[in-house]
Amino acid sequence: MKRASSAHSRLSLTLFLMLIILMIVVFGQCTCVKRVAATETEASTGTISASILFADSSIAPHVLYRVHIADTINKRVPFRTGITNENGKIILDSVPTGEYFVEIDSDSLGALASLLVYPEGDTTMTIVLAPKAYIIGCIHVPFADRFIPLRGAINEIDRTVSLDSTGFFSIAVPAYDRYTFTIYMGIGSSTTKWIALALDTLGPADTLNIGNISLFSGNVRVRATLKPMVDTMHTARLTVHADDMMPLIKETTVTDSIAYLTATTIPEGLDRILTLEITDATRTTRYRWEDTTDILADSTYEFTPILIPMTEE
Repeated sequence: MKRASSAHSRLSLTLFLMLIILMIVVFGQCTCVKRVAATETEASTGTISASILFADSSIAPHVLYRVHIADTINKRVPFRTGITNENGKIILDSVPTGEYFVEIDSDSLGALASLLVYPEGDTTMTIVLAPKAYIIGCIHVPFADRFIPLRGAINEIDRTVSLDSTGFFSIAVPAYDRYTFTIYMGIGSSTTKWIALALDTLGPADTLNIGNISLFSGNVRVRATLKPMVDTMHTARLTVHADDMMPLIKETTVTDSIAYLTATTIPEGLDRILTLEITDATRTTRYRWEDTTDILADSTYEFTPILIPMTEE
C-alpha cells in the first residue's frame, strides 16, 4: 500500500509540474502576442512637429490651429484643434499614418500646409503666416429678412455664413489653396437647398467674387428607356450645366432597360443644359441624350427619352 501511495504521489507531482510548465508556455505566448500587437500599433503612428512663424520670422504663440485628415483634395475630416504653445509650436504624438492638412488661423493672417505622417516618423515643418484671402458673393434667399446665418462649408468643412441685408457675405480663408464652397439652406419642412461652386487657387490678400447665387430652385427627373435591353451593367450620369454654376451631377447604376435619375435643387435660370449619358463597363456602348430647359423655382421637369446605343469610334 505504501509503494502504491508513493507511486501515486510521484504521478500527481509530475502532472502538477507539467501543468505549471504548460501555463508558463501559454502565458509567454500571450505576452509575445501582446508585445507584437503593441509594436504594430506603435509602428502605425508618428508625430507632427510644426513651427509657426510670422512673415518677419518671429514666432507665433497662442494662435489657433486645425488639423484635418486629407480624405480627398476638396474633402477633409477634422482631426485635432488647439493653440500653439509659447514657442509657436504644434507638437502632436500618436498620429495615425497618412496625409494631413494643417490650417493656421490668426485674425487677418492664416496659412495652410499639407504633410505626410510616416510610421514611427517625426514630421517636422515650418509654416509662415500670410494675409488671408477672401471669398465674397451675394446670395438671394426667399426671405424678406436676410440677417440670417446659413450653414455652409469650405472644402466640405462646416462653416457659418452670415448675410447682410442685401444678401452679401465675405469669408476669410487661408491662401494657397483651391476651394469648393457649398451653401445649405432649409425652407420650412422641405429638403435642404444647396449649390456648390468650384473656386480657383487663392493667393495672399486675393479676393474672389463668386457673384450672385440664387437659392430658388427646381427639380429635373429623367426616366430613360434603353433600346435594346441592356445585358450588362451600365452607369448612368445626368449632368446639369449652366453658365453661373459648376455642373450638378447625379449618377446611378442601370441593371435593366430603365434609367431613372432625379437632379434636385437646381438654381433657377434660363437655358439649363441637361445631358444624360449611359455607358457600359468597357465604354464601347454609349447612350446619350441632351436637352435644354428653363428652370423655375419650385417646379419639376420630367423627361422620358428613348435612348438608342451609339458605338464609340
